[in-house]
Amino acid sequence: TPLWKRAELLHKAAAILKDHKKPLAECLVKEIAKPAKDAATEVSYINRSFLCIFLCKLLLKLVDEMISLCCTSIHNM
Repeated sequence: TPLWKRAELLHKAAAILKDHKKPLAECLVKEIAKPAKDAATEVSYINRSFLCIFLCKLLLKLVDEMISLCCTSIHNM
């Protein structure tokens, strides 16, 4: 899957989490008896985690590509 497509899907997932924060938090309160304030914080944390995971993967891919380019240019000298 192309990187741009994965980014698009993660951004959609993050938007869904943000748009449905209250019902998701209410579900955590009902299902596992989590305090309401903690449940809302947890939903926000999950949303930020999606974006952080994507950024880390993107950076790793870019570093890998840069190393590959450097190795290729050194080899061709």
